[in-house]
Amino acid sequence: MEPTHAEGAELFEWVNDTSFPSSREDLLRHAEHRHAPDEVLELLHSLPERQYHTIGQATEALGLSMEKRRW
Repeated sequence: MEPTHAEGAELFEWVNDTSFPSSREDLLRHAEHRHAPDEVLELLHSLPERQYHTIGQATEALGLSMEKRRW
């Protein structure tokens, strides 16, 4: 199943207020603390282990889009 823009937006909703840089474990802890749904936690578990300097880097590592179209 291909990652979607909706998944990127949902991930952003749960970790956007975390401190950066953050590791995968930092992001997971933050989302768990906020009681994120299992789908979000699964996405975070699939992140490569490294430091992320922005939420955009994390969503990009997952192949998710945070881009919004303007018509």
